[in-house]
Amino acid sequence: TRLNQEVLERDGSGYVGKHAPDLLQTSDKWFRGVEVISGPDGAVYVADWSDIGECHDHDGVHRGSGRIYRFAHGNVTPIREALPESPQQMMAAFSHPNIWVSRRALHLVRERAAAGVDQVALVAALRPMLAGGDTVTRLRALWALHAAGATDPALLQPLVSDADRHVRRWGIRLLTDAMLLHRQGQRSVSDVAPVLITALAQQAERESDLSVRLVLASTLQRLPHAVRPVLARPLLSHAADATDHNLPLMYWYGVKDLATTQPAALVGLATLSQVPLVRRNIARRLAELPAYSPGLDELLLVATAQPMAFRTEVLAGMAEAFKGVSKAAKPPAWDALVESLQTNTDSSVGKQVRELDTVFGDGRALAETKRLALDRQEDLGHRRAALQSLINIRPDDLRAICEQLIQDSDLNVLAARGLSQFDDPAIGEMLAKNYRRFFRAHVRPELLAVLVSRVSFAKALLAQVGDGADKIPRGDILPFHARAMHNFKDPDLTKQLTALWGVVRDSSQDKAQLIAALTQKLTPEVLSKADQSQGRLVYTTHCASCHQLYGQGGKIGPDLTGAGRHELSYILENVVDPSGVVAADFRLAILTLKDGRVLSGIIPEQSERTVLLQTMTERLTIEKSEITDTQLVNQSLMPEGLFQTLTDTQVRDLVAYLMSKQQMPWP
Repeated sequence: TRLNQEVLERDGSGYVGKHAPDLLQTSDKWFRGVEVISGPDGAVYVADWSDIGECHDHDGVHRGSGRIYRFAHGNVTPIREALPESPQQMMAAFSHPNIWVSRRALHLVRERAAAGVDQVALVAALRPMLAGGDTVTRLRALWALHAAGATDPALLQPLVSDADRHVRRWGIRLLTDAMLLHRQGQRSVSDVAPVLITALAQQAERESDLSVRLVLASTLQRLPHAVRPVLARPLLSHAADATDHNLPLMYWYGVKDLATTQPAALVGLATLSQVPLVRRNIARRLAELPAYSPGLDELLLVATAQPMAFRTEVLAGMAEAFKGVSKAAKPPAWDALVESLQTNTDSSVGKQVRELDTVFGDGRALAETKRLALDRQEDLGHRRAALQSLINIRPDDLRAICEQLIQDSDLNVLAARGLSQFDDPAIGEMLAKNYRRFFRAHVRPELLAVLVSRVSFAKALLAQVGDGADKIPRGDILPFHARAMHNFKDPDLTKQLTALWGVVRDSSQDKAQLIAALTQKLTPEVLSKADQSQGRLVYTTHCASCHQLYGQGGKIGPDLTGAGRHELSYILENVVDPSGVVAADFRLAILTLKDGRVLSGIIPEQSERTVLLQTMTERLTIEKSEITDTQLVNQSLMPEGLFQTLTDTQVRDLVAYLMSKQQMPWP
């Protein structure tokens, strides 16, 4: 266990943290540091709840074992100065080199202000400090004046254009922080002084410091919708902000709600914006509203007269808005935009135009999309995109197209997804029987995800599980697939599953017994004989699609690199009972669709029109109109029963690899 040290370095409008040498390390397995603060004596104080379980979940809560450590370098003595009382003592405290003294004085000023104590003399003494001196002195004076309730607009507004960037930032913050975040646009414009809006806009136009522009960007969300464009225009004129890691999204958050209240103003911002992400998001937002915003046509018409980069950004935003949508009305100005893009030779632009034309019901585009999907001489990427477009819009001959492509080794999995939309047991039987013949080993999990999306498909799948050369190996049926079939609660399917795969156990008693048995079996001596390279291979097969370890793997679930995996109990509890503690972002969603499919995964984002579902094998964009039922359960996407599908040797090797302190070579 260690006490980390991160050093913050300026990076654009914000900071990046870089790891510095650890302040200390300990071999105490009970150490659970939860808080680090600096004390008035210059020492560091560390709170430690002292418990062998990271979340008090190993052997009960140890309420009496918490400790506080004090770490100091050299000889330090606590500061025992009396609390300041007179204005002169206050002034001395504010400029004291020890931050604890100035902080204590600031707290005292705030308490006196809350109690109604007259602090006229102190305020009179602080104002000259604000007017002159170094940055620290001026900021402490500003904070003290604010704590005393003496920072009115007349005092703060000149600070918006102060020569010191730190003072500018705090002047803007103290002027605007009292305004509530204003998402609905109901505050009257009269609530905000026009002179303040003018001052902020003028400073935004000439502001050279990115951190000050970040404060101004944060202010956007506190303003009435009617005046947001006044401040947004000069902010969006800074081309240098396009690559900053904070500002593009902060600008977007500040203007996005104008799509429903002031679409014309939002189009104007898109026209002058030097930040491509904002322009692309404006196009996406205007296009994804259930009933097209009047601003969408205006934006499309404006785009036709703008540089090609502007037009392609608008197109990209629209493509994002209609991703996963089967059919939509064509915006009146769409043809004008398409005509203006004719000279663009970028193949991705042509693909986006074709996909949107197909969504908008263009028969020529539909015919061309079908031709692309079926033509083996075309670029594979274009063929995949074309087939995905067909799956999204579901033409009458989709089944025939997918059945024709099911034997194409490059498109067979995507074709299987298309066929999954048809509730015909014959399709499930055909897919299951051709499991070995037509599907490459590394994409078989994706086919299995299709086969467990319907009861009839799942029955066909289990009917093909066996030991023969043309059968599906039992080991390919992972806990995720078993749970998906179990969740159908179909008696015949459950009986079939139990006979071939085993019982899907849900009780906490079963899990506790398994953890106890594995704890006894996986002794330090047994783990010392493990082949960790083989364990890496098992991990790659069963875990890496969702979890990262040592910088490799998927990002569906939490990164395991920094977890408490060096303890056997931590690994066993989280693998045997992954749903014991489930964060809100990782709760399982079970979606039932109109076509009869049942899909499970997590929902990382959604719009008014679509839901993005992250399954174990893919990210699906689904129209909300196609969903008949949504269940959110306190269950992890990570399935239970992983250890039961592995041999004892594989369990040993996997656990040893998970407990390793460095990456292992491949076997």
